[in-house]
Amino acid sequence: MKRVLVAVVVLAIAHEVLAIALDRADLIERLLSPSVDALIAIPFALALYAMRLVLFFVAPGLVVIALAASAQKPRQVSATQARSFTQR
Repeated sequence: MKRVLVAVVVLAIAHEVLAIALDRADLIERLLSPSVDALIAIPFALALYAMRLVLFFVAPGLVVIALAASAQKPRQVSATQARSFTQR
């Protein structure tokens, strides 16, 4: 459960950092202008869009599955809790 949430948070942070970096690098203007700069910007734009697809469509499903799996796990009882329960 924790690994899934950490992975989603890391993906969201990476997405935001890449989006801000591409915005400051004027991605749209580079893609619209016929220059060599557009060829350099295309892989970064594709990475951003791939991250966006995973973050918006795959990650929510992973979080729901992780929540459902953690809800179905039986709770582990420590040895001291088991002894105190049986002594009552």
